[in-house]
Amino acid sequence: MNPNSFIGQALPYAELAASKTGLYISLILAQWIDETGWGGPDWYVRCNPGNISENGLTIVYPSFEAGVKAYINLINNQYPNLRTGATPQAQAIRLGASNWASSHYDITGGGVGSDLINIINTYNLERFDSMSTTPNYNDRQFVALAPTPTGKGYWILDSYGEVYSFGDAEYFGGLTPEGQQVGTPQA
Repeated sequence: MNPNSFIGQALPYAELAASKTGLYISLILAQWIDETGWGGPDWYVRCNPGNISENGLTIVYPSFEAGVKAYINLINNQYPNLRTGATPQAQAIRLGASNWASSHYDITGGGVGSDLINIINTYNLERFDSMSTTPNYNDRQFVALAPTPTGKGYWILDSYGEVYSFGDAEYFGGLTPEGQQVGTPQA
């Protein structure tokens, strides 16, 4: 799955997880990117964006909603100290130092959490973090999706009138200034 497609599919779930855990959306997306290899071949089968495992076996959930709920519960019950990081990078270091899969988040040898920080920075994932701090937006719902004529992009409308564009969908604006173009238009 390409980065725009993955982010487009994962973003609503990452936003929900951020609102329920206190983690930055950018950190959640980076972890899910790292854990699933940009969705990988099992993204739709496992419905497990955090790659949660039990006794060494990755759990398969019946839906993404169930997988995200399990992720939220795991963060809140076993990793509550992650949310104390003041920045996405600080949370990445805390996650890298945790027992989640610490060696997995430093494959390049840059230090604990460095792989997550690299993903956050490389893909400018912090642009999504303002979504988790917008007052009274905890009940945001994604209400409409429209594909582009080429099929290489789409627009998402949320319940606050914000529009997000993905792939080759041009950003024309929404009812509020919060919406944004996600990724780079493709030819």
